[in-house]
Amino acid sequence: MTEISDNDAAGVQVMSDAYKRWADMPPVKLNMHRQDAFTVLMGLQAAITHPGIRTTQLAAPMEATGRAIQEAICDTPEIYAMAEAGWNRAFDVTPDDDGNGHG
Repeated sequence: MTEISDNDAAGVQVMSDAYKRWADMPPVKLNMHRQDAFTVLMGLQAAITHPGIRTTQLAAPMEATGRAIQEAICDTPEIYAMAEAGWNRAFDVTPDDDGNGHG
C-alpha cells in the first residue's frame, strides 16, 4: 500500500470531518441544467473506479448520489439504460479501445 504524505493525510481528515458534520445538516438544494447533472453523474461513475476511492467508505455514498441524480434526470428508457451501464465496469472503455469494439 502506498503511504500518503502528511499534507494529504491532513486534507483527508478535513474532508472526513466535514462529511461527518454535514450528516446532521439540512439538505442543500441545487438548481442545474440536466446536462450538467448528467456530467456530474458520469464523473461520479468514473471516480468510483479509482483505486483510491473504490476501496474507501466514500465509494458507496458517491454511487448513491449518482444513482439519485440518475433517477431524477433520466427521462427515457434509453437514457436510463445508458446511465445504468455506466455503473457496470464491463462497459468501461480501455485506453486502447476506440469505444466501437475496435481496440
